[in-house]
Amino acid sequence: MKHIVDEAEIEVCSQECANRRCPCDETVYELCEMYVIDLQLTQPTNADEACELYEVLGDRVRDDVSVL
Repeated sequence: MKHIVDEAEIEVCSQECANRRCPCDETVYELCEMYVIDLQLTQPTNADEACELYEVLGDRVRDDVSVL
């Protein structure tokens, strides 16, 4: 099935994605960057590694937030 796509909308989406430094709340992003360094984690190279990193970071954030 084909859909008509407005080129201007594609350009806006591309600009929004390409120019963002962080993909979420900046504070959460910076916290996760610190965890990556602290835990000596590596950046994911595929979807499975990205899911694993997401789970590790999510667990760490939940653990630290529950301490507060």
